[in-house]
Amino acid sequence: MIGPTKSYLTLAEEAFKPPTQHEKSPLRPSAAGICERALYIAYQEYLQNKPIKALTHREHRIFSLGHSIEANIIELLSENPDFKVVYKQQVVDHVLATPSSAHLLEGSLDWCLISDKHKVIMDAKSRKDRQLGQSSMWDSDITQLSQLGEIVDDNCIYIDDLYSFVKQSKDATMVKNVIQLNVYATSNFCVDRGIDHASIIRYNKNDSRWLEVRFKPNPGVLAYVLIKFSRVMQAQSIEELTGECQPGTMEQRYCPACSVTTSVVIPRGMKTVNALPATPSQAHALTKLPHNFQVLASAAAFSLASKAQDPLIQYCLDNNIHKIVIDSNTVLGLRLFKSPKEHYEFRLESNNKTKG
Repeated sequence: MIGPTKSYLTLAEEAFKPPTQHEKSPLRPSAAGICERALYIAYQEYLQNKPIKALTHREHRIFSLGHSIEANIIELLSENPDFKVVYKQQVVDHVLATPSSAHLLEGSLDWCLISDKHKVIMDAKSRKDRQLGQSSMWDSDITQLSQLGEIVDDNCIYIDDLYSFVKQSKDATMVKNVIQLNVYATSNFCVDRGIDHASIIRYNKNDSRWLEVRFKPNPGVLAYVLIKFSRVMQAQSIEELTGECQPGTMEQRYCPACSVTTSVVIPRGMKTVNALPATPSQAHALTKLPHNFQVLASAAAFSLASKAQDPLIQYCLDNNIHKIVIDSNTVLGLRLFKSPKEHYEFRLESNNKTKG
């Protein structure tokens, strides 16, 4: 054999020294889209001062590739002389208030792009592609995104109502991305500087296609994050919180809380109750349900994370109600979970599941 007795890759790994990971609270903008129960697990480990797990060689390569893609995107955007890249890694914050105290929720945005006419906060997210029948996952995602937003051109889709997008989208990864970026975009730092929209740049690792998903910052989605973080801080046990991962997604598969939860569909024969559309600004009365449950169903349809759901769940069980149809795209299905102990939760379902 010619050469060293070990692979050059193995020698590189042996010489590799993982970068130091500083201990910091998991309740930060970059975690805004993470499942509530997963956040609780991470927050409890943080409070107990558990040692931070060092990055593996593979994890370090994944992050390094992501940083390289982001740097390349920034370089390409900078080629337009009308725009300037500013505020790279700028720290921004929100005040997170609980009944007993106030905490500073802060994080570093990636960059902003400004010109004489436009100011946007941006973030780059890369993902792999795979074939789905005659099309690819990338093409399927674009089709779904275009149904919930406005097509600007071949490279951009605009979302005006972020609240509705978060509630209706089946793209769990993009939902997580926009929730996170919305926290930065609604900070005083961005608002005071006239940064009035945000863009996720999604990059295809397979063939270098890219897509801009532009949206209008939404204070209602920010409120959802602040309430979720506050609930995580105040919870005495994980049973008080709700798993938010969409069933069958990669997020659910790798979630430390939702991946071990098995669901059992309630037996057929239970009722489906229709409701008028619910919005964050005005919760409409639900047909065939008590008027005082209107806010409960509206909150459950959006965050599925409110303890105030408990009376609504009990009412549905007492009256043999299986599902609540909020609108044409939103159905709350009542499910029985066996872990960590037997309990009922509302989960979002596709409306076609109520047919027949």
